[in-house]
Amino acid sequence: MAHPDLDALVNALIPFAQRMLHDHGEFFPFGASVALDGKVGMAGAATGEEHPSSPELIKLLEEGFRDHARKRTIRALG
Repeated sequence: MAHPDLDALVNALIPFAQRMLHDHGEFFPFGASVALDGKVGMAGAATGEEHPSSPELIKLLEEGFRDHARKRTIRALG
């Protein structure tokens, strides 16, 4: 049996990715986190460019998630 936080992340991330693929044929990097109260929040990143590079977006997402982890405001992420 998976951890409930993992289930919550998978239940948020996979349908979103499927919907983006269905509607747009692609998607930019994204993620989700579980806050201390158990609420799942989706996360994306932006550079201000219309077509940003995926590595740049991933770096921004990682920095944001690391910041939340350091501050202990999330308990899981994906």
